[in-house]
Amino acid sequence: MNTRFADQAREHLSAILAPHRLELDTRQAVCFTHNRLLLQGLSLHFIEYGVPAGVVSLEAQELSDHYLFKIPLSGMAQYRQAGAYFEVRPGMLYVVHPGETFVSSMSADYTHLTLQLNAALIDSLDEEDGLRAGGRSACFEIARINADGQARALSGILQAICEDTTSGASLLGLPAFRQTIEKIVVNAVRALPRKLAQPACSATTSPAPFFIKRAEEYMHAHLTASICVDDLVQAVGVSRRTLHAGFRNFRQTTPGAQLKRMRLEAARSALLDARETGENVTDIATRYGFFHLGKFARDFRARFGQSPSEVLKPR
Repeated sequence: MNTRFADQAREHLSAILAPHRLELDTRQAVCFTHNRLLLQGLSLHFIEYGVPAGVVSLEAQELSDHYLFKIPLSGMAQYRQAGAYFEVRPGMLYVVHPGETFVSSMSADYTHLTLQLNAALIDSLDEEDGLRAGGRSACFEIARINADGQARALSGILQAICEDTTSGASLLGLPAFRQTIEKIVVNAVRALPRKLAQPACSATTSPAPFFIKRAEEYMHAHLTASICVDDLVQAVGVSRRTLHAGFRNFRQTTPGAQLKRMRLEAARSALLDARETGENVTDIATRYGFFHLGKFARDFRARFGQSPSEVLKPR
């Protein structure tokens, strides 16, 4: 979309990203540009207000169900949220979390990308990986992301996607490539430093039903085997729906996440023993079904606060 009217720009972005107020300290017409790329569970936006001088001020209402990643391409912006101030320039980013409001002041030459990402998508992937179980969504550590240079890496990925869309023969028209790009963006975001939500307290204090304990016993007996939820259903004699509901109510997690937690704990015990046996990280990880060593290391650190190699290292 292109317009020279600030009110049209505000109404347009309010409907797409978040309801907000927009103020300009100039009476001259804007040269607003907005381009959008829609993907599964996320969207990427190029935004430029194109004011000749002065500052663009924006006050947004609370986000309900998504993250907004603000990534500057030129100029400078200041974001204020809950009394904290962040100044961002190219090579940095700012994250608006679900449930947050924010106020921003942007320089006249400010252009940026906004990545809108469905919070439920991140939450479900974290839950599948055993990194959360209910509660609030993860909170990204903005200062650490910018200090470590990871914002620049994410910006590079997103800019490359934008460049592809403007080429005469974009690969995003190919479904397989499009799905690959979606996974790359989501995984890049999930790899950013963040504080993961803690499992909620149990909603019930009554003993867990027999099938929960039987399922956990089956998991313990098959930590090195290739099993799935269907195997658990057959082993305990209840439906898939009943099994999932039971784990949510009495363990505040899913069967798959519980199995992963047990395997991570078993791998940690094996790493401690390996100080004497001489086994390496790869052998132990693959024994317990972790064939992607990078992902294993991230999940291991998220749970125990140490990398597998740090646990293995003799004291």
